[in-house]
Parts: sequence; C-alpha cells; structure tokens
Amino acid sequence: MKLIFKLITAVLLAAALTLGGLMTDYNTYEKSEDRIECEDTGLVFSLVCFNGENESAFFVPCLGHAWVAIDNRTDKSVYIKDYELKPDEMLTMSAWGLDTHFGVAFNVEPACMRLNGRYEGRISLSVNIKEEDLEIIEEFIESDDYWAPAHNCTTWSLKLWNLLVDEKFRMKTQITTYTPHRLEKSMLRFEGVQTNIDMSRCGNAFYYPDGIRTELELCQ
Repeated sequence: MKLIFKLITAVLLAAALTLGGLMTDYNTYEKSEDRIECEDTGLVFSLVCFNGENESAFFVPCLGHAWVAIDNRTDKSVYIKDYELKPDEMLTMSAWGLDTHFGVAFNVEPACMRLNGRYEGRISLSVNIKEEDLEIIEEFIESDDYWAPAHNCTTWSLKLWNLLVDEKFRMKTQITTYTPHRLEKSMLRFEGVQTNIDMSRCGNAFYYPDGIRTELELCQ
C-alpha cells in the first residue's frame, strides 16, 4: 500500500512539475546582436522548430515540434551509428512518443512533409560542424534515447544544439518543461533564421528497436 501511494505521489508530482513548466516561463528573450553564420559547404547542423499554429483547429491545438538535421555538403559519406549519410543527403532526428518507440527516430519529419504536407512555416538556425562532432551526436543519441513529457522533442533537440554550438549561440533553457513556442522565441533572438528549410533530400524514416536499424511505416 505504501509503495502504491509513493508511485501515485511521484506521478502527481511529475504532472504538476510539467504543468507548471508549461504555464510559467522565467526566461527573457531580448534580441541578440549576434548573427549565426553558416556556409553552405561541409557538414551543416540545423535546429528546426515548428510552432504548430497553422495546424491547430478549434479545440484541437497542435503544440508544435522541434528537431535537428545534418546536411552532408561534403564530397564523401559520413556515418551516424550505422547509417551512411551520403554526399548531398540530409538526415533528421528527434525524440518521439510513437506507438512503436518512445525515443529517437530519424527522418520522420520529412516523411510527414511528403505524406501530409506538414510543418509549413518551420524556422531554423544552422551552423557548420566538424566530422569529429558526429561522435558527440552519436553519444548523445545513445544517452538520451527516450521520450517523456518533460523530455520531449524540444528538450532533446535544444540539448543537442547547445552541446555543439558556441556558448553565445545556445538556446534559452529553464528548469522543467520546454516547448516549441519557447524555443521559437529563443531562436528568433538571433539573426540568420531561415523559414521552411528544404528537407527533400532525406531518406526513409527509421529507428533502432533493440539496436537494430528498422524502417518506420508512417500512415497518411
């Protein structure tokens, strides 16, 4: 009985913290004079955010989505886990709460764009990264391969971005819950924001159940 009470208390506390995080934001979002520069060569790493407003309907809000992308603008293949990212190919990734997997999935966003025309109006910031930074990305994927309300797509994407960029380009963070709306505010502080970044060069969606790369079948 005591164990059940403790479990119920823990669930209620987690829910209260998540709700509190959604309702309160102690960050300020002053415009920065820093411009995030990115050359259209080498490896390009992008943070992408969609606020969900144009996909919301009456009483059916869309809370938005966030993800990251790696664009291989080099003349050779590079690897993320066992996936070969060929020259002029892009790969997206984020944390998802799918019915088949609560964790990191790849190329889901461009698949949703192709099938359902989603994420119109998305914004992005991009930086150049080095090939050795791919090891940091792989380590992060391994350590943070899970999804939860307080560890959602925005949390996951923002944390990875902040690991790879200079301190002055890091996104605002807060204690509990991150949302696409808050990430959008943080991104719009900087010069260099793009709208509707092209993601037509991505392959099929996949994930790694039990460590095995498996293609994801998405419904229209």
